[in-house]
Amino acid sequence: MIGMWFPRYSAMRIGNSDEVRPPRLLAGVLHVVLVWLPGAALVGLVVAPELVRLALSGIGYVPGFILESIANGGVLTTFASSLNDTGATIQGLPPTAFRGGFGGLLIVAGLLVARRAYRGALRRFETHELH
Repeated sequence: MIGMWFPRYSAMRIGNSDEVRPPRLLAGVLHVVLVWLPGAALVGLVVAPELVRLALSGIGYVPGFILESIANGGVLTTFASSLNDTGATIQGLPPTAFRGGFGGLLIVAGLLVARRAYRGALRRFETHELH
C-alpha cells in the first residue's frame, strides 16, 4: 500500500555505490501506522480483546488525565472530563460488541485506504511518460 502512494519508477541496483537509497523514513512510519498497528489490533481482537479494549480506552484516559492535571477549570476541564467519559464508554462496551464493531471498522477502513491508494497509483501510472 505504501508503495502505491510513493512509487519507484527507477530500477534499484544493489552494489557498492552511494546511489542506492533506502526507503524514506516517512514511508516506513506510514507502513507501521497503516499496516502493523491495525494488523496487531486485529490479531489482538482474536487473541485478547480485553487488552485491545484497554489500550483503545487509553486514547481517552491518557489525554484526559494530562489535561486534568494542567487545567485550572473552564473549557479544558470540560474537555478532559469528556475524554475520560470516552475512555469509560469504551471500557464499558461488551467484548463481543467491541470485537465486532472495532474489527469491522478496521477492515472497512483498510479496504477504503487500499482502494484509494490503488486508484491513485493507477492515475499516476497512466500519466507517467517513459523516456
